[in-house]
Parts: sequence; C-alpha cells; structure tokens
Amino acid sequence: MVHSVLAAALAIVWSFGGWPGSGSADSATAVGPPAAGAALTVITFNIQVTNRQTASAAAYLVTGEADLVAIQEYDERRHAPFISAVAERFPHRLVCPAGLVILTALPVIDSGCQPIGDESLRQLAWMQIEVDGHEATVVNTHLYHLLMHARHRPQWQEWPAFASTVLRNAGRQSQQFTDLAAFLNAQSGPVIVLGDLNAFPGSPLLHRFLQDADLAFGEVDLLPTRPAQAPVIAIDHVLAGRGATVATRRTGPDLGSDHLPVEAVVILGG
Repeated sequence: MVHSVLAAALAIVWSFGGWPGSGSADSATAVGPPAAGAALTVITFNIQVTNRQTASAAAYLVTGEADLVAIQEYDERRHAPFISAVAERFPHRLVCPAGLVILTALPVIDSGCQPIGDESLRQLAWMQIEVDGHEATVVNTHLYHLLMHARHRPQWQEWPAFASTVLRNAGRQSQQFTDLAAFLNAQSGPVIVLGDLNAFPGSPLLHRFLQDADLAFGEVDLLPTRPAQAPVIAIDHVLAGRGATVATRRTGPDLGSDHLPVEAVVILGG
C-alpha cells in the first residue's frame, strides 16, 4: 500500500509540476516587450462543451477589443447561436472537428486543422494572419488532461489506478506537445500559441515544450483560470516567440464556462 501511494504521489508531482497557479516566467525564458511593433489583442476561452449560456460570451467578444479569438470545446449543436452572434464582428472563421475555433477580422493568409498525438481526437487549429504589415502564425489547441481522460476516472483513494491514469495521460500529453512543437518549428516568423493546455506553469512537460518550440509566457502574471467561480489553477495559456512577445495578460469575466477567458496583448516585431 505504501509503495502504491508513493508511486501515485511521484506520478502526480512529476506530471503536474509545481503549485497549480504558480509561476510563471520561471518556466520559460522571459523577455520584456519590444519597444515598438504591431500590437495584437487576443483572447483564448474554453467555452465548455455543455455551456448553453453563451449569449454573455458573444456580447463580451462583440463589445471587446480582441483582434483574434481562440475557442476550445466548441460544440456545433449547442454553440451555433454563439457563432452566429459574433459573425459580423469576426467575419473570418476556422472551425476544426476537435472543437477548436479561431475568429478574427484581420486579413487571413492561410489556415487549417492538423491532428496531434497518437489519437485523432486532438488537433491544432492554425491561422496565418497579417497585423499592420507583420505576419504571424497563431495556433489554438486543447491538450489532454492528465486525469480526466479515462473510461473510469479514478478517485484519490484508488492510488494504483490513479497513478496509472496520470502517467498514461502524461505520455499522451507529451506526444501532443512534441507534435505541436514540430509544427511550430516548421513555421517561419512569429508564432503564438493559445489554448487550454491542461498544464500548470511549473509542469515539466510544458517547460520542455517551451524550450523545444522557443516560446515564453513573457513577463506577465499567470493568473488562475479554473474553476471559473473560484479559480485556483492556471491551465489556459498565451505563449509567444520568434519575434512575438506577450506584453500583457489578464483573465476575463465568468461566462458560464468552468474556465475564465484569458485576454492578452502580443507585440509582433519591434
């Protein structure tokens, strides 16, 4: 029993890495924003697949200042009215089968959907955009949760099953990070990653990904985003690199999801 508990504890510590809402720039090479360049305002939001109260989310986006929005857990049947409500404000739209959406009014050069990981259930949505003469590739994704993706979600007291689930899903998430890094490394110019990465700022998997893809949080606070009513964990992220820097970051209002949206300003060039 002691060995099972120890194995589970080690699995959790290794996989999650650090305090859930903690810090930040230690997980990447943080740099200050450049003195000049094109400013891109972005929002990433896990709308939650069961969320039917999306009118407030649509109003928040339509009246806000975002240039580009990344949505995770989009469900066409439940959320079609939401997409219709924001269509005029964001005329360019990419919808991927894995529940990923990118919305923008900026000029779009190219876009697409690509599977990541060993299972076809996970994807990245990508869009190459132009902002005041600067081009950038934006990626939206939603990675595996280390515990939730299991046929039977084990409870804490089920230590062997709990540890096994965490380690198995950590392997899946690791492969998703690897595929995501490979895609980003094949791009030229600035890159921005938005989404629900299901990884705390101190996660060793996230830390390795930041190094592999040459990305950073930037010198910004990493505020918790989940659960929305009393957030304690930071798993929704905005990352940038290769000529792009996250200059500001904050969380948005409770919009009926179990996640809060993240608002950020990214500087391109400079």
